[in-house]
Amino acid sequence: MKKSERHAIIEHLIRTHVIHTQEELLALLKENGVTATQATISRDIRDLKIVKSIDASGRASFQQLQSESPDVQSETQHLSQLTQDVVTKIGALLGIVCKMVMNCTRSILVTTSWVN
Repeated sequence: MKKSERHAIIEHLIRTHVIHTQEELLALLKENGVTATQATISRDIRDLKIVKSIDASGRASFQQLQSESPDVQSETQHLSQLTQDVVTKIGALLGIVCKMVMNCTRSILVTTSWVN
C-alpha cells in the first residue's frame, strides 16, 4: 500500500472515530486492511499534523490540525508588520531619550565644572 493511500485512510479514521491511542489506530487500520508498524504510524501522525486534544469525555484523542485559512495568514502577516513597526518606533524613541540624557549629563558636567 502506498503512503498516500495509508494517509488518506488514517485521516478518514481520525475524522470518523474517537481514537485515544496509537494501538487503537493500528487496530482500526488492520480492520481496514492496512498493515503497519507502530513506528510507521508515529511518522504518519507527525506528517499529517495529527495531535492529541481533549475530547468531550475529557480524554485525550487524536485530532488533525487544520491548515491556516487565508484570513488567519493575512492576520498573522499584519501582526508581524505591526510588531516590526512598534520595534522600529521604540528604537527611534530610545535613541531620542539617549540623546536627551547625554545632553543633560553634559549640561550637569559643565555646570559642576563651572561651580568648582
